[in-house]
Amino acid sequence: MARLGPPNAPTGKSTPSRSSALTTPGGAAASVSSVSRFGTSSRPPRVVVTVAAVNALVAVVLFSVAGTEKADLRHYLGTTLGMFVSIALIGWFRQRLALSRSDGRFLDWRISSSRLMTCVTVLAWIAGAANLFVICYELSRRFTS
Repeated sequence: MARLGPPNAPTGKSTPSRSSALTTPGGAAASVSSVSRFGTSSRPPRVVVTVAAVNALVAVVLFSVAGTEKADLRHYLGTTLGMFVSIALIGWFRQRLALSRSDGRFLDWRISSSRLMTCVTVLAWIAGAANLFVICYELSRRFTS
């Protein structure tokens, strides 16, 4: 059925105004132009990315400094940092990134922060696995000698 009359004429149905249509999950009115709780625009969490990069670097350095001859405390520390702490850091990063994206004003870096953090975590995990290999090799050498 075609509608008669001008396009802006009321149809008899009441439609909520734009301001009352936007509400938070709690029912409070929300504004489209509100400022983010992180400032005017939120970015990926730099602190977490920096800590993860330092964690990966330390795991790589511990493997390269300790060598593959004998397992010592440095290999145990490299394994712990690379295989366990890096996974906790990527979890913390994803949680903070989700908070930043949820406010609607998220601006990512030129390089995707998720991809960068995943690469850093994979690097740390590989370094942790290399440290773990040296530990396992040393333990198996004790049992065969």
